[in-house]
Amino acid sequence: MGDIMLLGQSLSTLDEKKRMIIPSKFRSYFHNNEIVIVSKGFEGCLVIRNEIEFIKWQDKILSQSEGQKEARILARQVFANSEELTIDSKGRINIPHSLLTLADIKQKVIMIGLSNKIEIWSETNWNSFNQDTKDKFESAAAALDEI
Repeated sequence: MGDIMLLGQSLSTLDEKKRMIIPSKFRSYFHNNEIVIVSKGFEGCLVIRNEIEFIKWQDKILSQSEGQKEARILARQVFANSEELTIDSKGRINIPHSLLTLADIKQKVIMIGLSNKIEIWSETNWNSFNQDTKDKFESAAAALDEI
């Protein structure tokens, strides 16, 4: 992991067994036979994290008060919709049908590198999201505290 960052985007296709190849530009971040966690993301995508990054995400979620309904919803949605997968020797993962359905992924996927994780989108949903948000880049940055 070290200094490697996941950046850019890549198009991939699920094979007949619903396996997805992690593109070579992202694969150096992971290792063959490494366990990764694929989980429900925001705006209808899936997210791939290595174990270290998933534990950091898990700790943030679990640090929220269980007394808050939003914290319970987030925890249930993330953990119920997460799976541990192993990257095979050809750099593929086999995403469970339930997660593919959740993200409306049928065949073509766009993978987006987000520094320490990869988002997986159906090609259609990514194109729609990208079109809807491309003009909101500056207003999104302005809404954040420290950008």
